[in-house]
Amino acid sequence: MRYFKWGVSRLILETTAITGRQPIVIPFFFTGMDKVMHEARKWPRFVPRIRKDVRIRFGNPIPGTLIEPFVKRWGEICDDEKHNTRNVFENAFPDVLRNGERVRELRNEMSSILRNAVLGVRQEMGLPKEDPSAGLPDTWRHADKGGKTPGVVYEKERPL
Repeated sequence: MRYFKWGVSRLILETTAITGRQPIVIPFFFTGMDKVMHEARKWPRFVPRIRKDVRIRFGNPIPGTLIEPFVKRWGEICDDEKHNTRNVFENAFPDVLRNGERVRELRNEMSSILRNAVLGVRQEMGLPKEDPSAGLPDTWRHADKGGKTPGVVYEKERPL
């Protein structure tokens, strides 16, 4: 499983700041979609393969006590930058709240917590433990550019 990007972290932090309510976050994991819509399949790519097994498992909601410290830190950063999150639609987030060092660090930490929750669901499915390096961005640095990181099995290389 690749490292998590910031999308879900941003969604949780920014909507909580705007609405004042923390969302319920339910981790889930699925396998088998590579058999239904594999990345390397030939024409017709857009047609899913039928009669393939897909397994989906939902975990327990992530406790709000795990998310709350991140939301609090986000609020402090917004306060430090004197940004009123309630008026976010009138005032777009300034660059420092989108790309600032403290914000990047906060999102990375939160993404790690979320990824660990999904890994827990993955392990509940009885799948083998993953290589710890799979969660690091450096492991995948060359994969998106057509390059290959030594020792990593890529999804496209797996036999159908």
